Amino acid sequence: MLLRKYGAEGAEAIRAHEGLKTKTLANVKKNFNGTKRTIVDKRFTPFNFDNINDLYSVVYPHHDLHTWQIEEQMRMSGYLDPRGTTKTIPTDAAPLREYLVANNSAGKDSIIISPAVGFFLLTRIKCSVILTSASHRQLKTQTEKHIRNFCDNANDKLGVFALDYKDLTIHCHLTGSECILFATDTPGKVEGYHPLEPGRDLIIILNEVKSVQDEIIRAVLRCFGYNYWIEVSSAGLVGTHLHRMVQSADRVYPEVPLPGESFTRTITVDDCPHISESNKNDLIEDCGGIDSPIAQASLYSKFIYLDTVYVIPADLLIYPPPVAGLLGNKLRAGLDLSMGGAEAVLTVYRGNIPVAVEAWRIANEPKLNLRILEAAERHGLRGPETNADASGIGAPIIDRLHEAGFVVNRVRNNEKAFRKVYKNKGTENWWVLRRLIQDKILLLPRDEKLLTQLKLRRYKIDENNVLMVEPKREAASRGEDSPDRADSLVLCFADVDASDVWRQAEKVKSGLKLGKYVVNPETFDEKIREWEPERKRVSIFNRTTAWSGNMMTKLRRKR
Repeated sequence: MLLRKYGAEGAEAIRAHEGLKTKTLANVKKNFNGTKRTIVDKRFTPFNFDNINDLYSVVYPHHDLHTWQIEEQMRMSGYLDPRGTTKTIPTDAAPLREYLVANNSAGKDSIIISPAVGFFLLTRIKCSVILTSASHRQLKTQTEKHIRNFCDNANDKLGVFALDYKDLTIHCHLTGSECILFATDTPGKVEGYHPLEPGRDLIIILNEVKSVQDEIIRAVLRCFGYNYWIEVSSAGLVGTHLHRMVQSADRVYPEVPLPGESFTRTITVDDCPHISESNKNDLIEDCGGIDSPIAQASLYSKFIYLDTVYVIPADLLIYPPPVAGLLGNKLRAGLDLSMGGAEAVLTVYRGNIPVAVEAWRIANEPKLNLRILEAAERHGLRGPETNADASGIGAPIIDRLHEAGFVVNRVRNNEKAFRKVYKNKGTENWWVLRRLIQDKILLLPRDEKLLTQLKLRRYKIDENNVLMVEPKREAASRGEDSPDRADSLVLCFADVDASDVWRQAEKVKSGLKLGKYVVNPETFDEKIREWEPERKRVSIFNRTTAWSGNMMTKLRRKR
């Protein structure tokens, strides 16, 4: 049976498979966790696992996999029809070329790539596995972490120190096979990979290929002799290498590929029961709705067009003026700082209504500080209601403002975001503004320069499907101005919890919805005071009386 489970007894039988001779050395080699291991004395004697799922069942005997995960493990093992019994080992003349597009958190690294690497290293003599990605961070924090974890567990379950790793290289003492992981943006670094010996296996795995440059792909294609070409990634932009390969594949699931043909399969959140509805809905809300590009790419593996990668698309900026009071009557301000080259901008709002946008191009710091302090006094700002950019040149300017008594809130865009879907705090703040505009809460200033900057700011989706606002230097390379006025508006609402706005303060044209009640903004405070006595009388006084009675009864019984 192809999907058989070994269990403890099966694992013991595997350790005694034919030809495997072991002995305990006087100086036993230690694994990374410091525990002693048995070293294989006879080299180049592979384990005889039939498929990846068999190995995975031994290493993780209590893990229940989804149907698609088992099928893809079987397909990469040579069972091109995972439900059949025919096994075909790909060759360099007829390789397996698979393009697997899967949603975020589907288990690409832990369920597909890591056990596949372990399987090839343990069962193939002098096999080479080349695994690459555009991101060093992806390799270190995701792919390598899962491969190391699999290696440690495999060594424990099999009872031999077969898989060893050092930095980005994994070596199998038993078979002489190796896996090399690397991330590079230099095509020349990936040339020259070939089988270790004629007739040996060469497996090419491109992880999160949506982020790999076409030059890298072309360089890897110049590596001859591979019998496996596997690309595993979440969806990215239309027109990229991955999109072209998916569109031109010879076979599309549920079709079964033939040797030498290309094959593609798409996995969505609906194929992954381990992703809860709560997590799914949180991502949808964070991204701005089910139709947002990041939700479609992350959950449903849809490729997105370049014109959808603007944080605030132009069509979102067109809506009727909202009523005042949707964000209360609080005075708030955003201060984006610069010295001469770009603009220093102060944006002031009362609630959701703009009060002023003031911009200066001043290269002299004392003079700039004076202008800022004059504007703050003019608009009644005292400091705590002002969020200022503390990155780069902004830090010393803020220090001088504090010395003058204008103590503002420091906002650092590179800090960690509260929600994991965002790369940093700056990106999260932009998405808060997007949601306030998308839900038609803000009345935007009549400033064409500001509106243009809002429409042009782009974002990226990294290898982990995390949102990241495009760095300003990349926008500048296209000839775009620094979005200083837009950044000032973003800072203005950096302390707003957008989830409270769109979940709890649902807007209506005539007022504000609080729970099941629609309240006119002008009488909001009065309505709260009207409800307060009733709430105290019913929910606090009566419950307290009941508790007291019960407590007195218990005390009498004790006596």
